[in-house]
Amino acid sequence: MSEPLAYTSPVVDPDIQCKTQQHHNSRWAMSSHNELNGVETLFQQIGEYAETRAELLKLVAVNKASEFVSSTAVQIAVYLIASRVVLLLSIAAALLLGEWLGGYSYGFFIVALAFTLAGMLVYLRRNQWVKDPVARLLIAKVLE
Repeated sequence: MSEPLAYTSPVVDPDIQCKTQQHHNSRWAMSSHNELNGVETLFQQIGEYAETRAELLKLVAVNKASEFVSSTAVQIAVYLIASRVVLLLSIAAALLLGEWLGGYSYGFFIVALAFTLAGMLVYLRRNQWVKDPVARLLIAKVLE
């Protein structure tokens, strides 16, 4: 019979073992370094995205505000022109009615009464004719 083989530990050169350990450590360090670079890059990109998004929101807000101001300015100009036209036509109607009725005061009284009735009608229907359409217009402008 043969003798059982005895286990002998392999002889490892300490230099090789040290180099292997250094190589393993450097791979781990390189892997950690790459992961840190990836995380830093990710945070940098997130920061750039946030800055870009904030800039975009500012530009959108400025655009909406400028559209609102310009459309409001046009509406004010149209209102001023229309109100002057209505004023002149009212004076002309009052003078004409006054001439027909034999006194200018009668004509102005009738025109004033007509404007009073029109104002009361607009006041009674203000939500339906003024408030709701203006609110819808503003909402549409903001959501464009």
